[in-house]
Amino acid sequence: MSNSIIDYIFIFFSHYSHFLPWISFGVLLLAGFNLPISEDLILILSGAISAIYAPELEYFIFIGCFAGAFISDIMSYFIGKYFIHRIVNSSVLSHIFHPERIDKINGYFRKYGEKVIFFGRFIPFGVRNLVFMTSGLTRVPLKHFLIIDLLALSITSTVLFKLGVMFGEDYASLFRSLNKYKLIFAVIAVAIITIIVRYELIIHRRKKSQN
Repeated sequence: MSNSIIDYIFIFFSHYSHFLPWISFGVLLLAGFNLPISEDLILILSGAISAIYAPELEYFIFIGCFAGAFISDIMSYFIGKYFIHRIVNSSVLSHIFHPERIDKINGYFRKYGEKVIFFGRFIPFGVRNLVFMTSGLTRVPLKHFLIIDLLALSITSTVLFKLGVMFGEDYASLFRSLNKYKLIFAVIAVAIITIIVRYELIIHRRKKSQN
């Protein structure tokens, strides 16, 4: 996202800083419909604006951001569970989504879904919503999904919001740094998931061979 667009969002949000808990909540809620909205951007800008224009509302703004992001994740889960599931199982797309392929994905998420959900939340570029929708599609238990996502979101939202608060008006330099290293963060998260899955596969094969 260009700096001019980020600056425009910052100016718009700052003009309505006293309504920011609701604005941030609403904008992040829209991300649940897979609209091109950056959760990281909204959290950082909300933190920066709360520090500059509405420090007395900092906790309320954070709660608005957290609630919006969490409900957005739940929406993505149910989109996968009900809407995407119907599309995948429709006769029109049966030649693309073979039952064997769907069974393979289901089996993968039954084994590693909880780890993928947790570490997938740290990966930007729309990967989060894809992970959440796949969780719903593969029928990951809602209770498990909520607990794991809540833990991961507690980390990401707190870190990003606090970074916005710390940098304040210098938020542009923060975005430059994040844009420089976010691909590295994403690669690390993917690597961690891969290592965990590979490790569990090795353990599973060893147990199978022993039996």
